[in-house]
Amino acid sequence: SEYKIKPREELLSIMRGPYLQNLLGDSVTIMWRTNQPSNSMVEFYSELENRSEVIANSISALHEMKLTGLQSSTKYFYRVKSGDVVSDWYSFTTPKNISDEFSFIVYSDTQLNFLRHHEIADQIRKHQFDFILHCGDAVQRGPRNDWDTEFFNPLKEILTGKPIYCAMGNHELNSQNYYLNFSNPAMEHESFYSFKYSNCFFIFLDNPLAAYPDRKFLTDFKPGSIQYDWLKNQFSSKEAQESDWIFVISHVPSYVFGTQEAYSDCKKTLVPLFEKYQVDFSFSGHVHGYERGNVNNVNYVVTAGGGGALNKPSAVKLSNLPKFNITYNYCHLTVKNKTLAMKVYDIKGNLIDEVLLKK
Repeated sequence: SEYKIKPREELLSIMRGPYLQNLLGDSVTIMWRTNQPSNSMVEFYSELENRSEVIANSISALHEMKLTGLQSSTKYFYRVKSGDVVSDWYSFTTPKNISDEFSFIVYSDTQLNFLRHHEIADQIRKHQFDFILHCGDAVQRGPRNDWDTEFFNPLKEILTGKPIYCAMGNHELNSQNYYLNFSNPAMEHESFYSFKYSNCFFIFLDNPLAAYPDRKFLTDFKPGSIQYDWLKNQFSSKEAQESDWIFVISHVPSYVFGTQEAYSDCKKTLVPLFEKYQVDFSFSGHVHGYERGNVNNVNYVVTAGGGGALNKPSAVKLSNLPKFNITYNYCHLTVKNKTLAMKVYDIKGNLIDEVLLKK
């Protein structure tokens, strides 16, 4: 006789996260992914308040919940629920309205070498910091479903308590996965956005078109484009004008000191704005390694050492090149009022560069 074996029903489980987005002001966004569509709920409380719940009526496999009305400089505990599945308890601390001192991480180009990314993440965890800035190329191929293996898994113990902000890289291919996996501050155009944090203003640009001008599906940033007009408005905004420090984060660099010529569209379009509006730091990726230089009082840093295969250095050595190191790396910055300290580390935790600036 024949026996029909009924397929085993897959149990609901949390496959990714939870991870934090937009821990700014009095709100935070919490995201996670389940292996099948389910409902979403976040339970949270502070030491001063009773437990609260935020429940979404929609059914989804990628969950995004925003908590609002949070108190500044307060530690909150939270856990997420989907169906009968409940995560562990995690915590985050909301920022002060104006912080005397805070720190953040900058790195990029993690791509497909997730073992290297794990090593970089292990070093990052040793530092005190408030958030992470990623200059793009989070994964090798944006449309593929490798985001957990290549990006989120190495960072999973960090992102439960610290938010990450990620620029669009060329390897993301302007794919829908980028827009689904991140909840960036500007909902009308999520690939370029800005935010104020204490006495600093951060601007994220979408500029892979500079490296691949024939790819018409990439976002334009040249004069006359929506992004260019938006960028000028950001620089002239009250938030920027009242900030002590201005940072621009993009994937393709405006200057590449030690490996190849500058990307001309960035140099022609962005550099004049950086100089006019006195940008302090332009952080980029794309050229795998570490580089730092200063042109007309703008500090240009390439920190593309998150895991992608390292570039071969050029034989040309430029006289205005303070630092150039083809190695896996990340940057740790501390801002204390009008003093900024940047330290750069390799994958083993060795210090490879440091800068101290005062205004």
